[in-house]
Amino acid sequence: MSGRRHTIFTGLTIIDKTHNKFFYLTKTKIKFKVLNEIEIKKYLTLNEWKNKTGSYAIQGYGAFFINYISGSYSGAIGLPLEKLYYVFKDKKIL
Repeated sequence: MSGRRHTIFTGLTIIDKTHNKFFYLTKTKIKFKVLNEIEIKKYLTLNEWKNKTGSYAIQGYGAFFINYISGSYSGAIGLPLEKLYYVFKDKKIL
């Protein structure tokens, strides 16, 4: 991922009390800085990358490697809160 861009797609499904289903998709683009060998070795020793999609956690040490983000930060973690809030407001749940 060093020096490269990648895109994270996060799905959100909401089912209301009348069983109507609403499906949404968010897209987050992220660009990593070019990592040197010392940075890579240090990150590997932290074990933060284990069991992570993309082998990093944007909310952890992996955040130091990000040069650019466009889209939903929370969607990159797993739940696009901005979209969830918008849908709740739109459906008058909030």
